[in-house]
Amino acid sequence: MLKRWFGRRRAPDTLHVGGVVFLREQDGAPEQDLKQELVNLFQQRSDVNAAYLVTVSYQGRPEPSIALCITGVPGTSRAEIANAVSTIFARMFVVQEHLDIMFPSGVQEAQLEQVATPFFVRRSGPY
Repeated sequence: MLKRWFGRRRAPDTLHVGGVVFLREQDGAPEQDLKQELVNLFQQRSDVNAAYLVTVSYQGRPEPSIALCITGVPGTSRAEIANAVSTIFARMFVVQEHLDIMFPSGVQEAQLEQVATPFFVRRSGPY
């Protein structure tokens, strides 16, 4: 299950998908702006370990999508983080654009690492 957030003035959809294939890192000028805003958000939280912005393909769905994959977030914090991300996304993009938000499993995280570099990684220890 994942949430699909839309740009301005549209409520999220909940999607139930079968398999997910991580295709490649999503990167361009608008994506760089979004990533910077998300880095600012994630730096204020202690429960985000890493974040990836990737193109994904879902089993049974013909069109690829863009997904924000966030690791390290306990289940109790996921709705709060998804809402904060959606606020940023809605401010930056029009309603026709959407962003899927996923909290990948350990196996999925290993698959992500094969196709993309995280744009945010929590630093541990002294700086």
